[in-house]
Amino acid sequence: MKQNFEKILWFLIPIGLIIFFQDILSFDFINLDDPGYVVENAFVNHGLSWDGLRWAFSTTHMGHWHPITWISHMLDVSLFGLDPFGHHLMNLLLHSLNTLWVFLLLRRLSFDVSLSLIGALFFGLHPMRLESVVWITERKDVLSTFFGLLTILIYTWSDFRLKSKLWWWVALLASYALSLLAKPTFVTLPFLLLLIEPSTSTISIRLKRIGALVTLASIFSAIVLFSQRQAGALKTFSVLERLENGFVSMGAYWGKFFFPFETSIFYPWHSSTPGIASGIFMGLLASTILCFHARQRNPHIWFGWLWFLIAALPLSGFVQIGGQIFADRWTMLPHMGLIIVGLSALRQLEWPERRTQLVGYGFVFFVSAISWWQMPAWRNTETIFRHALETSPDNFMAHTNLGSFLDQKGNLAEAALHYEAAIRLQPEYAEALNNLGSLRARQGRLSEAIPLFEKSLARDPSISSAHYNLGLAYVSSGRIYDGLVVWLQLLLKDPQYSMTRSSFLEVIGQRLGNCDESDRATAFRNIWMQNHSQVSKILALDNPNLIKSLDQFAQCSLNSSSAVH
Repeated sequence: MKQNFEKILWFLIPIGLIIFFQDILSFDFINLDDPGYVVENAFVNHGLSWDGLRWAFSTTHMGHWHPITWISHMLDVSLFGLDPFGHHLMNLLLHSLNTLWVFLLLRRLSFDVSLSLIGALFFGLHPMRLESVVWITERKDVLSTFFGLLTILIYTWSDFRLKSKLWWWVALLASYALSLLAKPTFVTLPFLLLLIEPSTSTISIRLKRIGALVTLASIFSAIVLFSQRQAGALKTFSVLERLENGFVSMGAYWGKFFFPFETSIFYPWHSSTPGIASGIFMGLLASTILCFHARQRNPHIWFGWLWFLIAALPLSGFVQIGGQIFADRWTMLPHMGLIIVGLSALRQLEWPERRTQLVGYGFVFFVSAISWWQMPAWRNTETIFRHALETSPDNFMAHTNLGSFLDQKGNLAEAALHYEAAIRLQPEYAEALNNLGSLRARQGRLSEAIPLFEKSLARDPSISSAHYNLGLAYVSSGRIYDGLVVWLQLLLKDPQYSMTRSSFLEVIGQRLGNCDESDRATAFRNIWMQNHSQVSKILALDNPNLIKSLDQFAQCSLNSSSAVH
């Protein structure tokens, strides 16, 4: 009877998760990363294609190399188009299966059905899962977790025999590779698997079993650092700042497990209050000592605590990536360790089963009620960033993205206030500078817009829209050749930025036959002639007369300039 009930749970757990989160199916895309991942990504929003597949395996767009994530987004577009319903549905299906994987893993770790169900529901319904489930961009989280947990389950199904069948090795390596190809969250997995190994296993057996996994993890760790460095996301901090950030992050992951309030889509990096990091370090050290002393009577407590520490270590800012101090989505793997600690402690109390269930399901109800209360904040861009500003009024990212949303809705006055607030908080934040410049340009205040674009590009030359906006502002203010130079450089740098081609051809068409000998005109023509074939190809110029006219336009200035000199 119990075995039949457990098999029924294999279906009830995913169904229950889908019912709980069903409201997210009506939620929208948001303007943080969703455009880059799906909505405005030319390779993704055309669905699956050979060109898209080649791009997925060759790009570090958005600062990551995660081809399986790109392919999953392309598949969504092929199936559902750009309707957010289908994209949310796929995230939810993956998360519901991840919750089932947690249940099966807890059963493999010798917890009974009741405690395993409590642990799985606590994991699946916890408010820290909202970001990964509701935010379409975070497909990489739920997809990586799906294959990562599957890898652990495959590993435990081997019954710890060294000479396992070939299919087991193939399945293990393939599943782990897919997890890393979705997102390298599980780079610590080989060390977590060492914890699962029985104490009877020799060191040589353990190393043979995880050697290939360690190799994969090392390769992907190097790829992560390279991709983030290419995107400019690796931050330079002192050793002391890294230690402070690391301990504060680990303290936050521990604290939000029990008190998941004041959540935000983005937690800006800031210097910690003196003494906070050292206090958290002492707390973590004390917890480690307590769990270590409890290991003989209850080894799962020590196992779960080590899981938490190992899983949280690369996610805690000791290597600082991006502008956030920590993130809710990064708690998924570390929290599994704390769940094991909690279930082990609950089991050790040896209460009657009914009391144990009452307490366990009480915790599940507590976290699910908070998730239900916080879920509507993710409905759209406006709701999530207003929620973030309620949590942290000094959140420059929230001001910027809320301003962008209001800007698109035509509420320019309030949008400008948020852009200005973001720049006050983070004067070098290129996105806010570009956005405020664009708004000022549309208001006809070009003398204010141009310095904002120039400062934005000085801070981050990779923002194509800032290049385009600066060129447009130059042209609109009468500095035609300054604008053409900026656009020509953008065409060479980012030929996929579609608006540049039409604007460039329109403006340059008005200059044909004009042998302007100014320095800026000559600078433009020099760049044109040096990159003639490449620019012609980018502009898809199939009109020989137009090409000839453009060449004559460039050559006339060069000849004139030579004559002058």
